[in-house]
Amino acid sequence: MASTEKVTYNLCQGWGCHEHCLVETHVKDGKIDRVQKCLFPGKRPANDICMKGILSAKIPYAKDRILHPLKRVGERGEGKFEEISWDQALDEISAKIKESAEKYGPRSIMLNQFWCGYPGDWKSTQNDLIYRFAFAYDASILEYQAVDYGLTFGTAVVNGLFTVNSRRLPDDTGKEIIIWGGNPLGFTRPAASTHFLLDAQERGVKIVHISNLFDVTSARADQWVPVKSGTDAALALGMCNVLLEEGLYNADFLLEKTSAAYLVNTETGAYARAASLIEGASENDFAAADEQGKLGVVPHPMGQPFAGYGDLKPDLFASVEVNGVVYKTTMLLLKEFCQQWTPEKQEAATGVPAETCRQVAREYVANSPAIIYLYYGLRYPNAVQSNRAILTLALLAGNVGKKGGTIMLAGQGEQTTMFGMDQNVVRMPPNPRGMSERVTIETILEGFEDPTKQQHKVWLNCMGNPLLNWPNKDLWRRRILPNLDLFVSWEIRMTDTARYADYVLPETTTFERYETVCDTDNCVMYCEPAIEPLGEAKSGTWIFNEIAKRIGIEDDFSLSAEEWQQVRIDEGMKGKNAIVFDDEQSAIGSEPITFDKLKEKKVMRVEMPPYIPEDGLSMDMHTTTTGRFEFYSELLYNVGRPFGDLEPMEMLDEKKREEYPLQFYVGRHKYFMQGQFTNIEENHLLASKQFGVALNPIEAEKRGLVDGELVDVVNERGTMRVPLQLRDDIPVGMAHTWYSFDEKHYPGTCCPQDLMHAENTPERETAVMRAYYPSYAYINIEVLKTPQVMTHVAGPYTPEGLWDQLCDVRKISNEGEVA
Repeated sequence: MASTEKVTYNLCQGWGCHEHCLVETHVKDGKIDRVQKCLFPGKRPANDICMKGILSAKIPYAKDRILHPLKRVGERGEGKFEEISWDQALDEISAKIKESAEKYGPRSIMLNQFWCGYPGDWKSTQNDLIYRFAFAYDASILEYQAVDYGLTFGTAVVNGLFTVNSRRLPDDTGKEIIIWGGNPLGFTRPAASTHFLLDAQERGVKIVHISNLFDVTSARADQWVPVKSGTDAALALGMCNVLLEEGLYNADFLLEKTSAAYLVNTETGAYARAASLIEGASENDFAAADEQGKLGVVPHPMGQPFAGYGDLKPDLFASVEVNGVVYKTTMLLLKEFCQQWTPEKQEAATGVPAETCRQVAREYVANSPAIIYLYYGLRYPNAVQSNRAILTLALLAGNVGKKGGTIMLAGQGEQTTMFGMDQNVVRMPPNPRGMSERVTIETILEGFEDPTKQQHKVWLNCMGNPLLNWPNKDLWRRRILPNLDLFVSWEIRMTDTARYADYVLPETTTFERYETVCDTDNCVMYCEPAIEPLGEAKSGTWIFNEIAKRIGIEDDFSLSAEEWQQVRIDEGMKGKNAIVFDDEQSAIGSEPITFDKLKEKKVMRVEMPPYIPEDGLSMDMHTTTTGRFEFYSELLYNVGRPFGDLEPMEMLDEKKREEYPLQFYVGRHKYFMQGQFTNIEENHLLASKQFGVALNPIEAEKRGLVDGELVDVVNERGTMRVPLQLRDDIPVGMAHTWYSFDEKHYPGTCCPQDLMHAENTPERETAVMRAYYPSYAYINIEVLKTPQVMTHVAGPYTPEGLWDQLCDVRKISNEGEVA
């Protein structure tokens, strides 16, 4: 028999790294032969591949692949299941869904769509069908994990919008890139982003890396600036101090793009409204003053380009008194605030030498246009304030919104993420039964304690692995799971979450299903199955269709997976055009995007409107109070945080460190993508060499510990017994471990997640989030007309918290107890 070969395009299984790669899959005789880089249209495509992506070809054939429906036969968490038929699984699941709906109402059924790591993430068909199911049945959707909020909210306070940008920005940078809060080079962003950054370095661009660990990016950078964990705001403010005291700020940019010259009432902390100072002025407008104290009206842009100051020549450092009230510009207030953050003062907080602070600040301005590549690595409760402080630095330097000089938000996708496909064509059924608000963990727990409140008794885990990725495990195992009547997980392998499920439904991998995604490098991509589904694995579309038939909403789930792709393109991208390229990959025109054309070409580059900038920040439609970039927030003035600053948190509490003196730092592993690829033999072999907890030899010597011995990592939430590794790259004061290994690697002891704070719980709230969230919700829901259930967050929880916990590492006595 002649050999058969086939080539398809598929989303990389490791989508959660934010590189969002499309891979070219080569199939021989019905089996994946290899996976390689997929070519995109254009002369410099921003699609690549890393070794994890290449090894993803092994995922469908992994030993722990789930190929048949499973029903739990032991206790939850024991991992004991029996194989059953699809009909039995679907009939029993559907019966329990209907029973819960009759007893507690349809909102007692909740669906998890925390998509981190799912190929296509919130732009996938699966994500859209979760919404559709919830709206068709009036079910609930579980809130997102409080992760990535620091960058999201920090940007929103300053800019007013959720911001997306192009990964191509380093191509145009001037002389310098500061990588802050991440380890992208060959590690967390190992494909196209790594190439863009290293290509810039080869052109002579200086790369500065600011981080708490010496890692791969530090090793490749031209300068590494080590900063103590969680103190990044102090370094940024120290650099702001240098720019302000030495006159290195960009006055023209500050006047044109920011609220720096706007007057603030020093008694109330509010921006001065022109009507209160200037007769006949509007309440919507603001006020500024010149060097002689003459007042002038500053019109509110109201979503339009800034109209200017008229005849007034505003003084950035104006201070005027009107009717006994002192008004100062936000620039003057910032200078006064930053006087406390001298380079010497920041050194005491961050460990960064004062002269290094001055040198990095001066060079950042001298090397303009320059980019700050701001990543998600500031995973602390003070991350909103830290990101605000870093953004303030960029605004002072004028390195925002200019060619080669801006803030690059490294994990925020492309412009097509927000302006590409209208996914509501799938999400919204013709006659939705209801649309609940996104249900919070707090609401679920309150219901368990009070039967008069809405109960949530059925959990359909359609995406994600929350028991691994969403600490603390105790939250799920003790407080949530025991109170559920039904827990269903659809999965491709036996994960920590699936191990606790009542039913596990075998889902197809990215190589076995249809998909269309509008994202990477501003391209829309068509994916089709490379191979037939193995065993009895089914697509998420098929599973939803079958459950819908059994619970009475089949009219809203009548299309196949491929038919949904046609809807997403022909309806969701109606009116959008793609760039046409010649054989030399030069742009020569455009053509309409249609499903048939996309099937033929596989990848089409979307033609973006000219008003959408590549950096995403410089759109003249800020939804801040003033309609400008704001480093001063009148809203957060009310909680004592008008500027980005160093906000206290547990990890910086010296009293708490007397008992637990080490930061418990749970990092993301190079050879895994969060919890993915841990079942690929080659990846696991390499990663297992680093399993355990790592200490600096100085910390080990204090405790009488030696390399390789079993130790106990302890705090008030539990004890994790693992091997010790001594590493010079781990800073003093830190215990470093990896969170990607599943709980089978910790028999009879705690996992890292057990020692971490529970996310999304009231005790982790911060004043900044309590104050700012209502404004963020208003912008999304009222201004942008996004239903609450479709917003990125649901409640005023801590912005981050993954690295804000303490511990100690202790020797084990001969009796097995902690010495």
